[in-house]
Amino acid sequence: MEEPLIKGMMEGAAAYPFYLCSYLSRVLRQNGIYDPVNLDVDLWEPLTLDVAGGRIDRTTTTARLRELAETSVAA
Repeated sequence: MEEPLIKGMMEGAAAYPFYLCSYLSRVLRQNGIYDPVNLDVDLWEPLTLDVAGGRIDRTTTTARLRELAETSVAA
């Protein structure tokens, strides 16, 4: 039997945000929304923390992401 790729609860918990963020950043880069060199962390961090902290729902997250994308593309 093959060894599992992810071993243990902590590795699984770490893998989820790692791969989610890695994939999302790749998609945003390909669409011209995200520039890792010129990323304005002060704009993006509050959204990330609000989502992670469960303070906003999916609808609010989508609206704020749209606003950030428009701001980032316009810059």
